[in-house]
Amino acid sequence: MWGYMGKVPARGDFITVDVRPDVRDLFFEWCQTSLAVSRDQLEGQWMDAYLTSPIWHFCSAPGGMLDSGLLGTVIPSVDRVGRHFPFLVVREFSGQMLDGWRQPEWASSMENCILDVLEDGWHEEVWRQKLSAIEPPEPTSARMQWPAGDGNLMFVSSGSETDWLEAMLRKDRRTTIWWTQGSAFVDPVTLLTDGLPKIGQFASMMVGQWHNHGWLEAEFIGQGS
Repeated sequence: MWGYMGKVPARGDFITVDVRPDVRDLFFEWCQTSLAVSRDQLEGQWMDAYLTSPIWHFCSAPGGMLDSGLLGTVIPSVDRVGRHFPFLVVREFSGQMLDGWRQPEWASSMENCILDVLEDGWHEEVWRQKLSAIEPPEPTSARMQWPAGDGNLMFVSSGSETDWLEAMLRKDRRTTIWWTQGSAFVDPVTLLTDGLPKIGQFASMMVGQWHNHGWLEAEFIGQGS
């Protein structure tokens, strides 16, 4: 079941519906602290940066953020009296981290749905029906288990490149994937984080400028002539 939390222009208070307390507390603290730190970092540019932030989707396997896996979408929002705080849609997810990223249909539908909450005439009950109709990605089971301990590795020839990639990413169970189609200031990009993104790096999720906030970039190596 999809749940949601955060601020919307049609309400004066923080709303939480069908979100577990531990999930609510996790994201509330992260959002609140990230907003405060990013204000200090971006100073006079913060307001424009926040209001034009892109839509972010995320997916974590069980153990990535909490004991249960999580799948969801975050957008910048504001309440009726102008207090800024993101709006988040989230649900538990039993699949692999890459399932949400590899099956983009749900994210496209979610973008069309979640932006409705920013409308002044937002009708929550009607919107909840639209939200509940969004099918999450189909969870898959791991096909290859990364061995415990360190040392040289042997891969069986029947394994595919996808199997190897998933096994490597699962070696650290806290790895979470985030992705966006971008905005006026942020190009489409995919992030791999240890649980939630670091507080001091959140500003880049609003404006890009990844190197300025300590993000490491995986670059394509050009082919030689």
